[in-house]
Amino acid sequence: MKKLYDLYIEDIGFKGVGISKLDSGKKVILNGTVLPNSIVDAIVKKNKKDYIQARVCDIKKIDKNYKTTDELCPHYFFPYKDIENDKNTGCGGCKKSIIPYEKQIQLKKNILSNTFKDIWQDDIDIIPAPFRRQYRNKVEFSFGNIQSGDKNLGFHKQGMFSKVVDVQRCYLISEKMHSVFEYLKQYFLDSSLPFYDQKKHEGFFRHLIVRYGYNTEQLMINLSVAPGYISNNLQENKKWNYLLEKLQKDEFLQKNIQSFFITYNKSLSDAIKSNESEVELLFGKESIDEQLSIGDQTVDFEYGLFSFFQTNTMAAEKLFANAFDMVGKVDGTVLDMYCGIGTIGILYAKYFGVDNLVGIESVNEAIQYANINASKNGLQNYKFWVGDTEKVLPNNSELWDSLSDVGLVFVDPPRDGLGKKTIKFLGQLKNHKNFKLVYISCNPTTMSSDILRLQKYGFELSKIRCVDMFPNTYHVESIGVLD
Repeated sequence: MKKLYDLYIEDIGFKGVGISKLDSGKKVILNGTVLPNSIVDAIVKKNKKDYIQARVCDIKKIDKNYKTTDELCPHYFFPYKDIENDKNTGCGGCKKSIIPYEKQIQLKKNILSNTFKDIWQDDIDIIPAPFRRQYRNKVEFSFGNIQSGDKNLGFHKQGMFSKVVDVQRCYLISEKMHSVFEYLKQYFLDSSLPFYDQKKHEGFFRHLIVRYGYNTEQLMINLSVAPGYISNNLQENKKWNYLLEKLQKDEFLQKNIQSFFITYNKSLSDAIKSNESEVELLFGKESIDEQLSIGDQTVDFEYGLFSFFQTNTMAAEKLFANAFDMVGKVDGTVLDMYCGIGTIGILYAKYFGVDNLVGIESVNEAIQYANINASKNGLQNYKFWVGDTEKVLPNNSELWDSLSDVGLVFVDPPRDGLGKKTIKFLGQLKNHKNFKLVYISCNPTTMSSDILRLQKYGFELSKIRCVDMFPNTYHVESIGVLD
């Protein structure tokens, strides 16, 4: 592979990419651990006419104001070691952790200003995260190896889908999550069942997903395995059944884990959930509980194995509190599109005493919990619809009738943003009703382009604010209010 040497990173763009230039003036877009004002070597991935796409393979020099290596996670990419073969180094999860937090916020402000320049010219406020570490309530570990015969459980090496960093300590998760991870890891290491090789598609243990209710201290475990390995092997099947029995009887696990699932994943894809997956509850209940507090209101939520819940619980409270502060109390029905388990709509209804709530979500499991959550929090007039917003919104007359007095619409779409039919529906609804629209997004690029399209229907962006949900990464959550 062709290498580029001594590239100076002059700027950071969206998705955390580094921007550099060759002596010829040709732009280089760099993925990986890119730090402003650093000098790196990189491997060329694509050589286009107007730019080169490359991945950082060595950090040669960094800004003297950055943290010393003694303060970093031991699995961090820098300082450069034998990245291909060192089982403990190369995790790219916290790429910006070496940068002082104040500088991280400034970098994010610069990225947002550039991304939102077509829809917003004023300064953009970013609300800092409550915690810099131990903030994730969900983490996905992968089983794998570096060299043949190794057993590693951790995160994929930066830019290497088939190699896994052996994580001893992750600073993103709570002490309780770590203690259970450490305990289970020893179980799997002691087992003679093999860890999965993603290159050869061989082995048994594939993924370990840990979910945690920060305000309830409840834990949910999902162990993903490849059933093909044991299907025709009586001896290996016996080993697996013996391990399952041990896990079920283990007092430490019974005491600390509320839900333990096994996912039998037959797919070659690295995704946990697929049409070829079968899920079994090993022990415990099918859901865990969490609480979110806004002002003097504490709202109880329950969610299942594949339900979406904001990954940073404490920052989510800040996110929703800021959204509610920006829009204020609005009379009329609240429409929560992409509602998931009902989080935003139910919180708003409880905080402001609103009763009429309508939600739409494509995942059936999430809608089941949305109904449970609305009921347990005392809401009386609510209706949650299952289906793709692109299909449900334009064609459901009963849904249209339920929005006869709509005053507020929340949209918190996937990273791809709003579909054309959804934007058209909002435009049509605006022709009949005078409502406010709150757009919450983890992707400022699609949010910006969606708002430009909404403006063609007469919407005007009146407020914008951002919350840092993921310190030490390029990610940031944005809130926009449109009138």
